[in-house]
Amino acid sequence: MDFWNFNKKLNNMIQVFKPKIRKEETLKQLSEIFDTGWVGLGPKTKEFENKVAKYLNCKNFIATNSCTSSLHLAIKCLDLPKNSKILTTPITFVSSNHAIFYEGHTPVFYDVEPTTGNADINSIKRMLETQEEIKAIMVVHIGGYSCDMEAINFLAKEFDVQVIEDCAHSFGGQYKEKMIGDSENICVWSFQAVKNLPAGDGGGISTKNNKIASRIRKLVWLGIDKTTVERSSLDSTKQSYNWDYDVLELGYKYHMNDIVATIAINQLKYINEDNKKRLEIASRYRNEIKEKVCKFPLYDDDRVSSSHFFPLFFKNRDKVYKKLTDNNIYPGMHYKRNDKYKIYSKCDKDNLKGATKYENTELTLPLHLHLTDDDITKIIKIINND
Repeated sequence: MDFWNFNKKLNNMIQVFKPKIRKEETLKQLSEIFDTGWVGLGPKTKEFENKVAKYLNCKNFIATNSCTSSLHLAIKCLDLPKNSKILTTPITFVSSNHAIFYEGHTPVFYDVEPTTGNADINSIKRMLETQEEIKAIMVVHIGGYSCDMEAINFLAKEFDVQVIEDCAHSFGGQYKEKMIGDSENICVWSFQAVKNLPAGDGGGISTKNNKIASRIRKLVWLGIDKTTVERSSLDSTKQSYNWDYDVLELGYKYHMNDIVATIAINQLKYINEDNKKRLEIASRYRNEIKEKVCKFPLYDDDRVSSSHFFPLFFKNRDKVYKKLTDNNIYPGMHYKRNDKYKIYSKCDKDNLKGATKYENTELTLPLHLHLTDDDITKIIKIINND
C-alpha cells in the first residue's frame, strides 16, 4: 500500500491517538531556523527549556531526545550502588522499566490501584518493609492522573529512598493545586508523537536540584562541560566557535535539537486549551456511557488529569473491543503487566491482584483533538448498545 492510500485509510478510521500540529505556524517558524543554519542543539532548545521550567514552576528543565533517555539519566543521577532494587509499576510502557536495567539495577514490582492504574500505596509500604535492598521508587502518572505523591513522598522519607516521577502522560496535569512537576523529585517528560504536547519525539527532565541539573546538562551532551551555544557567538555578523572544553564523565548523545524544540515551543502555546478539550471528551465518556456497561476510574477531586487517556473498565472488554473495531473505531489497552514479559519474569513482585484486574478489564477509548462530536457520539452509542 502506497503512502497516499495508507493515509486515506487512516483518515477513515477513528484512531485511539492522533496528534494535532498547528502546521502553518510551525512551518513558518521552522523555515526561519532553517535559514539560520542552526538546527542542532542551539538557542531554540534553550528557549524551550526556559519556557517549560516557567510553566512547571521548576528551577531547571533539560530537554532531551526522548523520555526513555530522560529516565536513564534520572536513574543514573540517583547514584545508587550497583545491583540496587528499584520499586516500580508493572502497568507502564516498558521504557520506564528498561531504564532501570540500563544502570545495572533491578525492578521490583508493586501493585496498582485497579481503578486508576496508579501506584497502590499499601503495596509500596509492604515492599519497603520487607526488602531492605530497595533504594528508590519510580511512579508513573497513568493517563495523566497523578499518583498520591504526598503519601509516596512520606514513605520515601520514612524509609530513606529516592523518588522518580515518570510524567510522560501528564504534561499540564495538576496535583493539590500545583502543576505535576512542581516537585522536589526528579520528574521525566515525553513529547513523543501522540503525547499531549506532541513534537514528533523528545523528552525532558525537571528538577529543583541545581547540582543534579548541572550534571544532567553535561550528560545529555556526551559529558562535555559546555554546550554548543555556550561555545559559540550568536552575533548576527559572525559565528565564532570555541573548541576549548573538557569532558568530565562518560555522557550520552541525548540532547534535543532545535527542529524538535521549535515544534514544541509552538505546541506549548496551546497546551492548556488542548488539555481542556481532552478533559471535555473524557467527561462526555464519563457522563454518557451507561454505568451498567463499564466502571469508570475513581479519581479524587484534589487532582486534575491531563487526560492523555481516560481508562474505562469492562468485564467483557474483548467483546467491546471487537464491536468498536468492526465499526472502524480503534481503541487501545494501556498496559500489559510488564512482569509477564520474559525480560522481567525473574524480578520480585508483590501480589499483583490490582494490576491483574486492571490488565484484564482496561480499555482506552479514542481521545484526541481531531475527534468530532459525531465521532464521540458514535463511540458512545456503540458501547451503550450492549
